[in-house]
Amino acid sequence: MSLAPISPRPRSWSERLGVSGATSNASSFYCGRYLREKGVATLLEYARRYAEQYPDRFTFVFLGQGDLAIPRESWARDLGVVSEARKCEVLAAADALVQFSRNESLSLVALEAWGARHPCRG
Repeated sequence: MSLAPISPRPRSWSERLGVSGATSNASSFYCGRYLREKGVATLLEYARRYAEQYPDRFTFVFLGQGDLAIPRESWARDLGVVSEARKCEVLAAADALVQFSRNESLSLVALEAWGARHPCRG
């Protein structure tokens, strides 16, 4: 029986995804439409306040599009609309999923995150 060598996993999510300019090793991600109804405005406000209090502790990665603009700040990365394969890569590299929508009891992306053994915060 032969085992293929296992390459070490890069230390940060940004190395795993090839995203430059990240200031933290931890990441949470949001996947969906950038709408107030989905809780994105609340998420952005909480993330901004947290980043002010604890600089460089985390980065939020956003996947999707919508009416709300993702700020160009060190704590935020907007990857926009991505393929299903890229979404799976982000999910695998992230530390947690954050979904703040009060209009959905259980989202498909939450099930995908749980399947990847990542915590979800809503």
